[in-house]
Amino acid sequence: MESKKFLIFRIILIVLCIISLGAIEYYQRTESKKEEIVVKKEKEIINEDTIIDMAKVYVSNHQDYFSEIIKEKDFEYRLNTDLLVKSKLIDNNDNYKGYVKIVNDEYTFVRSNNMLLDKINDKDYVSGINNEKNAYDIKYIYKGNDPKNYIRYENKLYRIIGITNSDDLKVIETSNSTEEKWGLSGDINYLKTEDGYEKNNKGIFYVGYVRSETNNIDLIMKNEKRNNNYTVVTPKLYAEYSYVNISDIINAADECSYYKITDISIDTCSSYLVNMLKGTYTSTAAENKMVFKVDDQGKIIIDKLDKNINVKKVKYISLLNEYKSGNGTLSSPYEIK
Repeated sequence: MESKKFLIFRIILIVLCIISLGAIEYYQRTESKKEEIVVKKEKEIINEDTIIDMAKVYVSNHQDYFSEIIKEKDFEYRLNTDLLVKSKLIDNNDNYKGYVKIVNDEYTFVRSNNMLLDKINDKDYVSGINNEKNAYDIKYIYKGNDPKNYIRYENKLYRIIGITNSDDLKVIETSNSTEEKWGLSGDINYLKTEDGYEKNNKGIFYVGYVRSETNNIDLIMKNEKRNNNYTVVTPKLYAEYSYVNISDIINAADECSYYKITDISIDTCSSYLVNMLKGTYTSTAAENKMVFKVDDQGKIIIDKLDKNINVKKVKYISLLNEYKSGNGTLSSPYEIK
């Protein structure tokens, strides 16, 4: 009789435990749904503060990408608000088209409803190679002898070399600049002047050393980014402008045949880029403390540095700028507001 009572007691206890566990699970599910509703409501409440807060979350979630950018003083980076939607940090940016400007850890929303990014023709460029997903690696390249890659900026005409992961255009000025200083003969200190290095930071340029016998574009691009003894501390230059890379010249050609870099010419590696570079220096250092240059016949040679050299400046222009007009042709270059 006692054992029967004990059995009933155990059954009752088990039932009570099951009921309790069910109640706890129900409570947790209810609370979880409440939290989901709160989060959803917060995502639906989109204002400028939300955009900035979510931009900070996005940067925090992509530290590997942003580490080389946000640490540099006075360096400006623009984060497209479309990325906040794609990463599901906000439901939509219908009323907040534009970008978040990040400078010295300060975040500012800038409205841009008609960006150049949405107007540039994706049929005029091709996917790049050796894209290591760094901000200023080129993801798209303009190739051939006359692509539609003209853009007018600050009353100067440029051609677009490519589009970076940061949604910037890497552009080269069509006219030459003279009286530029790139150190003295035998001095590889890049863009060294009496006042020091360029301080108006606009982008990251790679100006590393490449041996002239290198015949592989992957190695050339990696060496341009690699630390070495021929450049100062690192070939990573934070600056407003630089000069063209050897890799840019190779990548711009539809076909490029060479056994060493000094084989490259307008005959072996024909493109709009090598054609416009005659008589100018590149940013790529060579052996014996010299640099690569395109001579007057359009052939790449190794030359010493002079006090005053002919160059074509290479800069970055943000695709997030407001589009004004143009289709990329010489007669109708892209223009921004």
